[in-house]
This record gives sequence, structure tokens and C-alpha cells, in this order.
Amino acid sequence: MISDYRLKRPLDRFHYQYVKTLQLIQNSLRKMEVDEGIAIAVYLMLCIDTVRADLDTARKHLKGLFLILQQLQQKPVLSFNGDYGPITKVSPLMMHIWRVSIKIDWTASLFLVEPPILPPIPAAEDLHRQWITKSAFATDAEWALTAFSLDNLIHKACHFAAQVRSIRLSGSSPEVEKRVASLVGILRAEIEAWDQRPLVQAAELEEAAAQLSDPPGEAFLDYEPLSIYNPFYCNLRNAWHALQIYTSLLQYPRIGPYPPLRYSHAVEICRTLAALGPTDTSYCEFGKLWVILLSGVTFGGYRSPRETEWVGARMVYITERFPVNDPRKGNVETFTSYAEICGIDGDFWEEMDKRRDRSRFHGCEYVAEEGDSE
Repeated sequence: MISDYRLKRPLDRFHYQYVKTLQLIQNSLRKMEVDEGIAIAVYLMLCIDTVRADLDTARKHLKGLFLILQQLQQKPVLSFNGDYGPITKVSPLMMHIWRVSIKIDWTASLFLVEPPILPPIPAAEDLHRQWITKSAFATDAEWALTAFSLDNLIHKACHFAAQVRSIRLSGSSPEVEKRVASLVGILRAEIEAWDQRPLVQAAELEEAAAQLSDPPGEAFLDYEPLSIYNPFYCNLRNAWHALQIYTSLLQYPRIGPYPPLRYSHAVEICRTLAALGPTDTSYCEFGKLWVILLSGVTFGGYRSPRETEWVGARMVYITERFPVNDPRKGNVETFTSYAEICGIDGDFWEEMDKRRDRSRFHGCEYVAEEGDSE
């Protein structure tokens, strides 16, 4: 799919295999052949639809995967509603798939402005450490736990966003804003707690030392360039900055650089992206889109035109490398329409709603054309 897209070849091979795979999965489920192989197949379909920005279909796959993973747990390690039991035969691979599914869940939730499919995720780091250490070195396990912890926070923020929007439907009043501020306060405390993790603090010291000794990377416009010591950590830090912006938008939904701290987070994101360069392989390119979008929302178009233009170019670079524009779905505007939000005077959530409706298409409902199947 991706190679044909980048080489500007037709995606017919992909569409044929996609439909065929759906049929095979459906046949297995009808026969009640539920095993880890089926879980892997559904997970891969979930990844495919996420990468091509068919987020509605991805959410359908996520619901199915959720049910399959629950069924694979005889006496669950975790029941996906926060209750924990004894260790069973669920493999580390299934646990890893569940963790990546959480990331996909909040990604779809953020862009579609809809509540996540999965319930809020408890930390349970001791539980995760048990399966991670079976397939990773000890130092890698700690980084995985740190990344999972940040995913949990972003996932919770998306749940809170749904709550905030529901609360505000009752109208504007001091009591409503007090409830919103209470939810935002909970998030901010947990965001700051993540920043105080020993591994994060040690990584910050390493990055600070690199500024004094290592050659800098590319600069973000006229801002001081950064040196990058640990690209993986710097991408996590960017997600942390973006989460700060997202949390700010819960309380102050107006697009633009206010409150001022929001602007500082956006600048740090772009300084890091510039220093990492567009060919950074320590983090999925597509996974950076939400971070870049929130930076652009903060710069606010005409309010910081050069910064917004730089952000827009990075979004275009990524969307040109992934098949988010599928002409067979009539999906002309697709994901790139989100970039328009940056230059609008308005409510972030309302504008995201409009883009969601314009970018939707339904991959699972694709009807095979004549000659596509036997």
C-alpha cells in the first residue's frame, strides 16, 4: 500500500488484498476460530486503516480487537475494565498489541473528536514490567514503561475531552467552568508527575549536556537550534508538550497562542522537529501529525505566519508519504483539511468537528468491482 502510493502506482493490489483479508477474518470469526493469529490479523488491519487515515473503520477494527483480546483471556491478566487477576497464557505479543492499540485509540479519538473506544487505562507498571522484560533489555523496559505511561495520559485526556464537551453542552456558567477546571487540574498534575519520573529527569540532563558539547541540528526558523542526544526521548518530550497544548485547549478552546505558555510548548515542539529532521526514524512519521497539528493551532495562522507556514510544510511532507488521499473513496480533501484550522478564529473543538465530517470515508464498506474477486 505505502510503496505503491509513494511510487504513484494504482492501489488496486492493495484493495484486492484488503477485501480478501476482511473476508478471511470474517469467515474465521463465524467459525469461532478465535486465536492469537486472528488477533494479529485484526490488529494489522487496524494499523493499515490508521495509516491511511480511515479512522472510522480503524475504530470498528479496534472494537473487534477489544472483544477478541477479552476472549483470549481465560483468567485475565487484566480485564480491560481495570480489574486485575493472576498471570495466564496471554503472550507478551498480545500485551504489546493491546498497548499499541491504546495509542491508535487515542489518535483516532483526537482527530475524530469522539470518546475513545477503550476505557481509561490504569498504570499497572509492575504488571507491564513482567511481560516487557520477557522480550526486552532492562533499560528498554523502563523506556517502554515511560512511553506507555505517557500514552495512558493522552488516552485519559481524550476521555476528559469528551466529558468537557458534554459538560459544556449544558451552557456557559461559572459552575460549568469550575467543573472543567477541576478535570484540567487532574490532568495537569499527572502530566507534571510524568515529567518528574527519574528516567525522564536523567534524559533531560543528557539533553542539556548535549547542548554544550554536540553540534546542533537544523534550526526552526530563527529560533536557537537544538542538539539531539536521544531522539526517542525527544519525540516523547514532544508528545508531552503537545499534551500540554491539548489540555490547555480543554479549558481555553480558542485557536491561537493564548495562554502564552501554549506558545512556548509549540516552539519547543518545532525546534525539536527541526533538529530531528524529516528523516528521523526513532518515531513513526505518521504518529507525529497530531503533535504538528497542535503546534499549528497554537501559532494560529496570521498571528504567527512564518511559524504556521513551517508547520504546514511538515504536515504536507508527511501526508504525501502516506496514503491519506484515496481517490477510490472520493476522499479529495482528507487529512490535509485539518491544517486549515490553524488560520481560523474560532473554537478548536468545533473546527475539528467540521474537518472530521469532511475527511471521513468508509473503507470497510468498499464494494469489489467487477473482476476484483473470483
